[in-house]
Amino acid sequence: MDSKPMSAALPLQGIRVLTLEQVHALPWGTAFLADLGAQVIRIESVGHLQDRKAGPFPNGKAGAKWWNEGGNLAYFGTRNKQSLCLEVTQPEGKEVFLKLVENCDVVTDNFRPGTMHRLGFDHESLARINPRIITLSSTAYGYTGPWRSAGSRARTVDAASGMSFLTGYEGGPSVRASNNYMDHCTGNNVAFALLLALYQRQKTGKGIRIDLTMQETGVSCIGPAILEAQRGIQRARLGCGHLWKAPHNVYPCAGSDRWIAIAVSDESEWDALKQAMGAPPWARD
Repeated sequence: MDSKPMSAALPLQGIRVLTLEQVHALPWGTAFLADLGAQVIRIESVGHLQDRKAGPFPNGKAGAKWWNEGGNLAYFGTRNKQSLCLEVTQPEGKEVFLKLVENCDVVTDNFRPGTMHRLGFDHESLARINPRIITLSSTAYGYTGPWRSAGSRARTVDAASGMSFLTGYEGGPSVRASNNYMDHCTGNNVAFALLLALYQRQKTGKGIRIDLTMQETGVSCIGPAILEAQRGIQRARLGCGHLWKAPHNVYPCAGSDRWIAIAVSDESEWDALKQAMGAPPWARD
């Protein structure tokens, strides 16, 4: 075993990120960069404190200082970040933002396509100030295509990507995911894409522009089902079941509203399950 002490330095120490973000997906992604040591500065507007207005609040009450006492959405993706209240639509705020870009590595946003261009913060404009800048826009449907001007939430993208169609119980209607699944998946892709961009810049010395969409993230999660559809096969909804693993489901137990989740992948796990059940005779077949 190596007795040398581990370095206290985090891998992204010295990297600075400016992020114009709100709600879930992008904040989730940039929080990973902050976890890895990057200085992530979250640019906020007094007029659009959407995250801080959302509950649940402590004790179920917003309180007099709701902007500083928000619920899970306010803190969901703000860990390890710094916050700067800056009105970038005003000349003074824009000047400060562009000054920060001079000594920045990454700029991210999750506005609808066109907003950054109208603000003068598009990649080409920022690259003239800082040629090594990496920019990432996280949108619902991307900067190109017929849906580029549409806004969205995770639930909508679940449906647009085909994820909702596959979710539900056999023979029943589609159901929505119980959490913001697509926000988390997109946030993971944000972090992964930016890490790759930083690595590429380390090799080439050049920044890059990233157009990352929630819909494409969703489609990438259901690749096998899409390939089956192209062959004329419609995958059935399985609930908690599995295509090739059994038993794999949530099963009722004796008593009222008592359940057990079982997931068996191979013969060794099946043998272990039989042993745990006391090797009942019916399990010998």
